[in-house]
Amino acid sequence: MDNLWGWQSGAGAWGSSNNYDVYVPKGAYTGATGVFKTTNDNIATNTFVTLAHPGLGDFNNLDAIAYDVVADNAIVATAVESGPSTSSNTTYSNPASSMGYLWYYQALLAKGYHLGPTVDHDNHKTTFGKTTRSRTAVIAPGPTLTKAAMMTAMRNMNFYATQDCDTKVDFSINTRIMGNIFTDRFAPNIAVSLTDVTTSTAAAVIRVMYGVPGSGILPVKIDSAIGSSLTFTDNNLANNATGYYYIDITNGSSRIVTSPIWYTRNDNFGVLPVKLSSFLVQKTDNAVKISWSTEQEINSSYFVVERSADGRNWNNIATVNAAGNSSIRMDYSIYDNAPMKGINYYRLKLVDKDAKYDYSVTRTALFSTKYAVEVAPNPAKDVVNIYLAKTNNQPATIQLLNAAGKIVYTAKSAQSHVQINTTGFSKGLYFVKVIAADDVTTIRVLVQ
Repeated sequence: MDNLWGWQSGAGAWGSSNNYDVYVPKGAYTGATGVFKTTNDNIATNTFVTLAHPGLGDFNNLDAIAYDVVADNAIVATAVESGPSTSSNTTYSNPASSMGYLWYYQALLAKGYHLGPTVDHDNHKTTFGKTTRSRTAVIAPGPTLTKAAMMTAMRNMNFYATQDCDTKVDFSINTRIMGNIFTDRFAPNIAVSLTDVTTSTAAAVIRVMYGVPGSGILPVKIDSAIGSSLTFTDNNLANNATGYYYIDITNGSSRIVTSPIWYTRNDNFGVLPVKLSSFLVQKTDNAVKISWSTEQEINSSYFVVERSADGRNWNNIATVNAAGNSSIRMDYSIYDNAPMKGINYYRLKLVDKDAKYDYSVTRTALFSTKYAVEVAPNPAKDVVNIYLAKTNNQPATIQLLNAAGKIVYTAKSAQSHVQINTTGFSKGLYFVKVIAADDVTTIRVLVQ
């Protein structure tokens, strides 16, 4: 997340003034001004919601009201464990809190929400991360972990809640890892492995939990094993049915709960006589070119280009007629001339004349109208230089705010370089804010 968020307004010191890029009223979660919709509106900053130590009626009664697709698009996690909040321990030796919020996680899954479990320490001291071994374990690509990789993994629900920080869990269905939402042929093949370099896993209990999204019925155990691994094929999942699966593990006094995998069984999936040789998504100025090629087509009817803001909910943006029957390479392309701000997900639906269909892989294109902003020198003494690399043709409003949130300088410029004379300014922390249309970039700068 690249913006400062806040819920308090008015005059006062830091924390009570207008020190935010994005404002959400306190206690507003649902509705037009709530945090869920506001999060979706700011997806370009890779923003998402995690729910902390939930209780009945929290988050505008989310657990009791009907399923809310806006909330589902925003929320990626809810805490299943919280604390110890007031411990001063720095030896990682506090016992794990019970996963007392697991019921809330299960209730939202049953309602149809797509989210995973996290551990929330809720630490009120200066010992955050040092009191207990409980953690949220994130599966992010390496070898060098980056902020972008971690944020993407969180948004994709590639994580699990564990009371033992050095326990590693691998959970997949048809080789897709936890957090995935997908369709495949035949019964799902579930694989789980557990490794721990300091604790034996010989007596670990691995449970496969299953539920039907939107049913309102809590998940149930459908298989289990003792030891470090489990394989299971759920032959009871009917064709064209959707289920979610997550893993619940106990090993001694420790417990681990994973994000689910949502699996739709379609025995006709992937059997179309259309051989897709390529599917490409390319940015071209302010548009996106979507192109694909087929090596062979037999009885093909048409292609549907679908777009999503979150990789979950899809809309049809174009329909293209297929060749029907062809044994030579056929090339197709369309342009998306109105891409959304932020991440645009694209996929191709291949439909034959018998109404059978298949999907391509998913591709993405990122559009942000944000200014690329650089401030130098930082710390500053006499002047602050602001360098703007614009991505649009609109002038930007440049503001300098003190630590109390008061604007001490403002200007509007279409230039790539703006200089602010700070002679006579009080020493301390300031904020350079660049406002362009509905985009805001904020950088902290120290004036000496």
